[in-house]
Amino acid sequence: MKRKIIIPFAAILFAVVAAVASVKPPQIAWYKPLGGSAQQGAITTPSNTDMIPCTVGANQCFIGAYKAYDTQVNAEAQGQVGLLKRD
Repeated sequence: MKRKIIIPFAAILFAVVAAVASVKPPQIAWYKPLGGSAQQGAITTPSNTDMIPCTVGANQCFIGAYKAYDTQVNAEAQGQVGLLKRD
C-alpha cells in the first residue's frame, strides 16, 4: 500500500525539482542612474530576457527607466556604444 503512495509522490517531487532547477534568472546588465556611477541590475524591459537575451537589434532594453549597457565602461560613457537592444 505504501508503494502505491510513494511512487506517485516521488514522481511529482522529481517534476517540481526539475522545473525549479531549469528556471533561468533575468539578464543582468549595466546602467547609470542620474548623478551616480554605473551599477548592475536585471533588465526589466523587455521582461523575458531569460528566454531571448538583449544583444543587438532595433528595440532598446532597459533596467527600470535607464538604458541597459553591456559593460561598466559603456554605461559610464552613456553613448551609443554597448547599448543592449533586441528585435
